[in-house]
Amino acid sequence: MNIYLNDADGRKDRKLIKFSVNKKAILLFTELMNGLKKLLSLSNNDFLSLAQNTTTNLIKVLLPILKQKKYEIFISTHEVKYFKFLFETGILPIQYTTFPNYAKQKIEKFIRKKVTYFETDILIDKIEKILNPLKPSIIILSHVSRVTGELLVTKELYRKIKKINSENILIVDGAQTVGAIAINPKKISDIYLGVTSKFIGAEPHLSFCWISDYLVKKYRIEPWKLDPAEYVKEIYSAVRAIDNLKMNKHIKNVRKYLEKKLLKYNI
Repeated sequence: MNIYLNDADGRKDRKLIKFSVNKKAILLFTELMNGLKKLLSLSNNDFLSLAQNTTTNLIKVLLPILKQKKYEIFISTHEVKYFKFLFETGILPIQYTTFPNYAKQKIEKFIRKKVTYFETDILIDKIEKILNPLKPSIIILSHVSRVTGELLVTKELYRKIKKINSENILIVDGAQTVGAIAINPKKISDIYLGVTSKFIGAEPHLSFCWISDYLVKKYRIEPWKLDPAEYVKEIYSAVRAIDNLKMNKHIKNVRKYLEKKLLKYNI
């Protein structure tokens, strides 16, 4: 039997949670995966994997791609510093993980790559001048900027990127988006990253990664596994947070319905 002091970072009331790790962990993991797929408008067959943080997910998805094909790398200046450190050094040390998970942090090895950094407004307004149509590119960009709060990624931008070169890959960082607005990664990206904290509201968090079927098959990307027993605290918090999101949505719908009725009868 394990005892966890849930939400013990001061942002929420502390509660003691008791459960058997081995029996509950797998059930909670399945519930979390189902909840995330529904939140992201994904089907049961769509690719979705979890990792200790967003940078680890980035490593897991890019390694099989970069080992098989050469890509030019473009990263928005609005992205977190860990992405820059990762490409410059070729490693993700424990102290540079994107969130200090309570469970088990792991060093992740990568490969050093030359990166071009860009301002978001330049990419969006002059994308044809930045990307080389003769060389495939990987572009890493936030769905919503953590710096300005602007919505950066749209269907139109995604279409432009693919039109320049159909082999271009757009990786969208949805950390500031999932849980706040409706998301459908398939319409705006090739790879979509997110976290269970932020607007979903879980802490400590996990990161999730969706990859298009095309890339999964082309580069033979296998789902990476996360041991539910090692991350049961994070998984439990995420399941609770998604349940709260559902409840809040129902409350808002009821409120809209009542407001509409009250206005109709001038009450």
